Amino acid sequence: MQTLSKKIVEENVKLVEELIIYTDEKVQEPKKQKLKELLESLKKFLLDKKASSARKAEIILRMPLLQITVRKA
Repeated sequence: MQTLSKKIVEENVKLVEELIIYTDEKVQEPKKQKLKELLESLKKFLLDKKASSARKAEIILRMPLLQITVRKA
C-alpha cells in the first residue's frame, strides 16, 4: 500500500513537471505566470505529502523496536 502511494505521488509530480514545461512553451502572459505558480505549489504539496508519508512509514517501522527496547528495560 505504501509503495503504491509513493509511486502514485511520483507519477503525479512528473505530470506536474510536464505541465510546467508545457505552460512555459505554450501559454501566454499574464496567465502563464499564475499557472506556473499554481503548478509549482501543487508540485511542492505533492513532494511534501511524499516526504510526510515516508516519515510516517519510518516511524511505523521503528515502533516495534521501541516496544522491544522498553520491555527489556
